[in-house]
Amino acid sequence: MKLLVLQHVQVEHPGVFRDFLRADGVQTDTVQLGDGEKIPPLDPYGHDACHGRPQDVWQEAEHPCW
Repeated sequence: MKLLVLQHVQVEHPGVFRDFLRADGVQTDTVQLGDGEKIPPLDPYGHDACHGRPQDVWQEAEHPCW
């Protein structure tokens, strides 16, 4: 199985889940959206994971949505 990881910033990666996925034989490919990388064709992937940004949902004053 292949997993596509979409990251907005370098520090927001799958963390320890990378080790779990590797141990289970899951291949992961990462796209750095914040660096301008384009999303590849999705056909080869069984799943995707989209990671957020460093702020948390309760930090609306510091990081407003609009």
